[in-house]
Amino acid sequence: MAALAASLMASAAAFLLIEARTARAASGESYRLARAEREAERALAIASVKLDAGETLPSHGEILLLPSGARVLRQDAAGLIDINAASPETLAQLLQGLGESRERAVALSDAIADWRDEDNLVRAHGGERDAYIDAGLAPPANRPFATEGELSAVVGVTPALLECALPFLTTYSGQVDIDAAAAPSELRALLSANTPTQASVGAPLGRVIALRAEAPLSEHASLARTIWVRLTGDPSRPLFIHRAEQSFAQANRFDCGAARS
Repeated sequence: MAALAASLMASAAAFLLIEARTARAASGESYRLARAEREAERALAIASVKLDAGETLPSHGEILLLPSGARVLRQDAAGLIDINAASPETLAQLLQGLGESRERAVALSDAIADWRDEDNLVRAHGGERDAYIDAGLAPPANRPFATEGELSAVVGVTPALLECALPFLTTYSGQVDIDAAAAPSELRALLSANTPTQASVGAPLGRVIALRAEAPLSEHASLARTIWVRLTGDPSRPLFIHRAEQSFAQANRFDCGAARS
């Protein structure tokens, strides 16, 4: 009986030790998350003030770096491919640049166009209701994409392809062509020199701009908070926020460079 009691006490002590360690780990995770959220909010607030003040800032890339390691990246929507307005040819160019074969890039771009248009007519290489039923997917919405991530609903679009394409896509420019001056260098490299572009506009008034704050959680992961804002020119409400998203990113989650090689 004494041995049994000692064994039970040892088991209970081990359980309590594990529980205490788990609680400390959870408390540490909560603290790191709360700290990252505060830093992301602070970084976005500072970047928004800079934007509203009309400071000379690049139209894309890093515009703010805080001592904590948090940073803000800016990207004007005009420098991205609008998945609701771009031609299937431009979409195919992007997809082929991301590593898809010419045939698959054309098929995917036609499928994207079929998903967003209002009719049920199937493009040469696209897909409408029957193709989605065969794939076990919900039929195409036949409306504009509400967000860039909704591209995942298109038949044939894989998670890896979507992850690589998202940095170059928008639903806010409303332009068939991109503003090359506001485009990321990676996007300009992916699109051929024959891709039409429009002249850059000096002032961002009226444009939608994505501000992405990244705050480190650890050496392998970070918290990202993105807001899509528009400068209104109205002193009473200088910034209009279209939407906000929060996500977590792991270092080297997917090598898009390898997908293009």
